[in-house]
Amino acid sequence: MPFYIDNRCTSCGACLSECPTQSIRKGMNQYVIDTDTCDEHELCVQICPEDAIHLLKSEISPPQDKAKS
Repeated sequence: MPFYIDNRCTSCGACLSECPTQSIRKGMNQYVIDTDTCDEHELCVQICPEDAIHLLKSEISPPQDKAKS
């Protein structure tokens, strides 16, 4: 199961360079993880100073990025 970033994210960018699959991108208010490309390396979880990255449970959906297209 991939990871998601919750609202504690301050967009500090610490996770960006740690993701070997480049699955993290800037969203409207915080960073978001592309669950289709996330390979669960957990490097982002370990580096996040806000403890904002969590394992996505199959029975819940991650918060959606509210960026307007």
